[in-house]
Amino acid sequence: MGRIDRYLDGDLDRAALTPEERAKAEQIEALMDAARAYVTARPEPDVTSRVMSLVRAAQPSPAPGWGAALMRLGASLWTARKISFHVRPAYLLLAAALIVSGVVQWGYLHPRRVPAELEAGPPAPEVLVQFRLEVPAAATVRLAGSFTNWEPKYELHQAAPGVWTVTLPVPLGVHDYAFVVDGNRWLADPYAPQVNDGFGGTNSRLALLLVGGPQM
Repeated sequence: MGRIDRYLDGDLDRAALTPEERAKAEQIEALMDAARAYVTARPEPDVTSRVMSLVRAAQPSPAPGWGAALMRLGASLWTARKISFHVRPAYLLLAAALIVSGVVQWGYLHPRRVPAELEAGPPAPEVLVQFRLEVPAAATVRLAGSFTNWEPKYELHQAAPGVWTVTLPVPLGVHDYAFVVDGNRWLADPYAPQVNDGFGGTNSRLALLLVGGPQM
């Protein structure tokens, strides 16, 4: 269609077209003539009275000559005109480049938030550890430690009369912990190393390290 477009734009002589191109060009010209005839045949609406009524109703009164100017403006709006558009491939490429540039800048200024669990990386490996305490007179025993933010989170169960136990996954590393008996009595594990808790008491220490690997 490039040669036919050039012919319709007046850039190419009709004699330069092949018979097949001339036939297509004649079809396009016939369609254009039919559209032009249809637009020309439509009666132009008379907007003079409407424009004049609006002018008379306006306050303050318009200056002399405004009525004629508005009449000419109304008539020009309804006058049929031939409008043609010329789209060049270079302009399309420029528009596409501007759109892509805008999208990239928007992504740079408004980056997607990465979920906190992805920013923190994969969780540390865990090891199943059994905690055990012998306290016959206890009604409840719970476990608190640095791996629970010192909240008595885990409840121990009696495996035998006076023997309390729980097995749970603990991340690799060095952790301090203690047992909370009946909700108010904190006891260290007698079978684990003891450390000062900083408040005049003692906690138990548990070290879970990778054998032959980097220590955490």
